[in-house]
Amino acid sequence: MTIEELKRFESNKSRFEEMYQCDRNDIVPFIGAGVSKGCGFYTWNELIRRVADNYLSEDEFEALSARFDNMELVDELIALVNGNVTAVKKRIADLIINCEFHQTNVVKSLVSGFSKCLITTNYDRVLEEALALQGERAPVILPVMADQTAGALQDKRGCILKVHGTVEELSSMILAREDYVKAYGTEGTLDVSRPVPLALQLLFSGKRILFAGCSLEKDRTLEVLSRVIHQNHHINHYAVLPCPNDAREKNALNIRLDALGILPVFYPEGRHECLEIILEDLIRNSKTSRTLVKKTGGKRWSRSLVQAQKEMEANQVILPWMRSSAGFRAVFPELFIPPRIQGIKSRTRLFAEHLVKEFGERNLVITGNAGGGKTTLLKYVFLFENPEDEILYLHASALGKNECSEYEEGVIGYLLGRRRTKTHKLILLDGIDEEFLDKPEELYRLLEQIGKNRQIHVWLGWRKDHYGSCENETINRFFYETAEILDWTQDMARDYIHNYCRKLGLKGVAERAEELMTSGDEVRELMRSPFHVALMLYLIEAEKEQPPGTRCSGIKSLYELYETFFVCWWKKEKSRGTTRGSLDEIRTYLWKAAEATYYGGTCLLENEDSAAEGLLYIDNVGSSSEKKIVRGFYHRSFCSFFRANMILDAMEKEKGFLAEALSKPLRNDITDFVRSGIGDIHDRKKLERIQHTLMNLYIELVEPGETDLTEDLKEEIRKLDEDDAFYLKNELVYLITRYPRTSVKVNEFVQMVAQIEEDPYMRLDIAYGAVLTGPYELALEYAKRLKPGTEEDFVNRSWTVAYFGDVQAVPYHYRDTEQAPWTKAREARIKRLQSRKEKAMRFRILDLPLLYCFYASRDWKDATLQDYETIRQTEIEGNYFTEEEKQFLKEQKEKLLAAFEEKIEIR
Repeated sequence: MTIEELKRFESNKSRFEEMYQCDRNDIVPFIGAGVSKGCGFYTWNELIRRVADNYLSEDEFEALSARFDNMELVDELIALVNGNVTAVKKRIADLIINCEFHQTNVVKSLVSGFSKCLITTNYDRVLEEALALQGERAPVILPVMADQTAGALQDKRGCILKVHGTVEELSSMILAREDYVKAYGTEGTLDVSRPVPLALQLLFSGKRILFAGCSLEKDRTLEVLSRVIHQNHHINHYAVLPCPNDAREKNALNIRLDALGILPVFYPEGRHECLEIILEDLIRNSKTSRTLVKKTGGKRWSRSLVQAQKEMEANQVILPWMRSSAGFRAVFPELFIPPRIQGIKSRTRLFAEHLVKEFGERNLVITGNAGGGKTTLLKYVFLFENPEDEILYLHASALGKNECSEYEEGVIGYLLGRRRTKTHKLILLDGIDEEFLDKPEELYRLLEQIGKNRQIHVWLGWRKDHYGSCENETINRFFYETAEILDWTQDMARDYIHNYCRKLGLKGVAERAEELMTSGDEVRELMRSPFHVALMLYLIEAEKEQPPGTRCSGIKSLYELYETFFVCWWKKEKSRGTTRGSLDEIRTYLWKAAEATYYGGTCLLENEDSAAEGLLYIDNVGSSSEKKIVRGFYHRSFCSFFRANMILDAMEKEKGFLAEALSKPLRNDITDFVRSGIGDIHDRKKLERIQHTLMNLYIELVEPGETDLTEDLKEEIRKLDEDDAFYLKNELVYLITRYPRTSVKVNEFVQMVAQIEEDPYMRLDIAYGAVLTGPYELALEYAKRLKPGTEEDFVNRSWTVAYFGDVQAVPYHYRDTEQAPWTKAREARIKRLQSRKEKAMRFRILDLPLLYCFYASRDWKDATLQDYETIRQTEIEGNYFTEEEKQFLKEQKEKLLAAFEEKIEIR
């Protein structure tokens, strides 16, 4: 058939026209067994048959194949050899390795004409060999390594994602039912936190896929695609397929494809040579890469581009989600409050007004807590300390865009060495933690590229927890200094409020803020964050327009601040007539947006209501303004809040998804909101009901059917696999033991769990719970075993550095074998030793021995005089401890201080 005949076949013409408009370098080939069959390999059915020849007669195989599908047939073959999966995999590997094959034009087109990232479920080496013939080589990513896909997408070499493994590594082959469960989760469920589904979800939601040689029958891979399509209806993928002659088969195929968001390019059944013709036409007529301009560093660079960017940034509002917010031009530089900055490497105080002079030709990290003022500082430097326009500001999200402004393309050109400069440039690259959330390897490659140009230096705006998790020897060598922005003092908050009110002519706001700041320790603690101060000012300004229910006088906690803000925000939008959605509708949509974007994903903006859109960070798809992608929230803390808000709502209403939500390890930014929200519940009966639900969740896990949980919740629990059930139990112990005191006897629950659980990570959670709620002797026994070299030592260190974000890993999976930096974990422990609150005091029973284990594991290299002084002044007396606990704490404190005095020679 000719290409013109193929275009007239079925509905192909419109498909071709649509694919011509796509950038073929952004189309990722998904290569199935049909392509390998064309090279001389077996189809999947033929492969099973050949393996069965070793175990069964022809009649026996025919009888089995009449009863079972392919997956069940494989299980039957494995059962015949007493469950020896490796033996069956070896048979398959031998068949593939010994098969004589040849390369085809179809393979050549797939590996050279589209994206350099290739996906396949085939075990063979067809793709590797095809690239080798072209003098190229791409990293092969096996199932256990699939979480590296995000970084590989940015690698100019591309990658081959071998979803189900390779014959070269038998252990990587996903063949048996148990392999699929391990890779994807139990049947009927899909665990997108596992590497394979996570990688597929990233590709299916962020790239257009072209299926070639795939039957597209229902399997676990397509379950991931189905889930992505359900969440992202704007995404279309393509497949080149034979069109069934049978009308019923054709209709069934069309239904299946539409459900998966796949647009087919059909050819007549049996005419597989058409695949080559179609691919060659698509390569010849599709657009080339939209990133070509970015590769050349953009068009001609001029100072006017920087000045135009300055003008745009100066007109940006300080708080993008606040329509009445003043712009930088209106309030700066007068409103700028120079932050307190600590040089982490030099251990000296740094001054904002001297940063450009001292570090203008050095690489620098600007770090701090979320909402601490990193972006404000960087933009201030760009706008007001940049008279020669040689300082360039760029948000890191521009690095991931398909289409950039001329200014952005130019700055990226300087960063990547694609544009030369005769003069020195300082580039302020903000939002590192947002663009490289789970892509540290990609970030390291970027720094390596930047380091090649001596005329370019960078300051990175980098959230503290993410920076700590990525910090390694490479990072330390690259950056001359790490400048940490510290929390605001009360005087700094007052100065900002007074300057803000004076500049904008606001009456009564400063006085109202002062009233709140003196109302209690909780509010004073909130005001240490510039972002929280901004939220509070918004609420104070809005008080005159709002009913008492949304006034900020009752705000006593972090959760209340964000909940009050959200309600107030929605009501203001409602009063303007710019929102049609109810409060619950907007809240539910923001829940979905938070769930989709928290771990770095995206979703389509389905609700363009201003009350939802105004809080989100949105990007257009390509040049079309009709399709908008939600990449996150304007402030990361909103995302954490709405995740916690959804979990708390599920707790109160016993919603079915509670078990699933808690079965994923929660990061501390979410648990901070959850704890704060639970603490805000003052209805004792409601508290006891929620606690009863959480305890019953645990009981249902260990004794199914023994609780009064809703059927929805029981059903969700039954769907959990072993890993999810483990995570759920850990989260339940954590939440129940941090719960406000009620009439429910938590210590009895903890005692029960301690008698059941033997896993070392569960024992850790039990100990940290027991130290707060009892049985106290259980926690003390555990603390006494917490010594260097013990299992308790290794488990505690591993869990702690991952939980506090010093490394990017699931706390229950990470192993502290390489002594990674423990900056945040250490700070948390040292800070807790300075507190006299009951909870902080009780934790000393575990904190002191754990600190000793940490210092010892790092050969006391991290021991400082400041830490010594803090430990020396740590209070270990009082009514919070039993006599036995006091004696233990005294011994631990003396042991720590003695080690300090010996190791760092304190006199």
